[in-house]
Amino acid sequence: MRILRLAVVIGLTELSGPAGVEAQQPWLPEGVAAITFCRNGKAESWISAEAAETVHREALLAHEAVHRQQAAAYPSCEEFYASITSPDRLIAVEVPAYCAQWEVERANGGRADLILPAMAERLAADGGIPERMSEILRRLRRRCGEIGGVERPLASNR
Repeated sequence: MRILRLAVVIGLTELSGPAGVEAQQPWLPEGVAAITFCRNGKAESWISAEAAETVHREALLAHEAVHRQQAAAYPSCEEFYASITSPDRLIAVEVPAYCAQWEVERANGGRADLILPAMAERLAADGGIPERMSEILRRLRRRCGEIGGVERPLASNR
């Protein structure tokens, strides 16, 4: 059985679990901190045991909550994932999730000049669009600034 997943760290993927693992027990690929996937037409999120024990736990949960809300706006979770057909759509889906994650990080003393560029770099790399990293960073700064707390101007794009 195939399970659709949206994963922090590796971006959008469509994966089948390892042999013998049933759909009710999704697996987290190596290096993935949190994941949202479809089960029975509904979005569900899991967080790795390692990530659950870090200071970033709440931020990751906030990120995945956005993906569950996005999926809930569609007739089924699978239809939400089917709508992500281009890098532009991936960016449109991920930017609000990263901003929710940023809001938690900011509340915990996170620095925009470090965190937002790291998020942009991760999204660009995971989406296979490294050439769009600067654009993604601008979009994160603009969108995350709308929801509060991003100090301007931020550090250069390095």
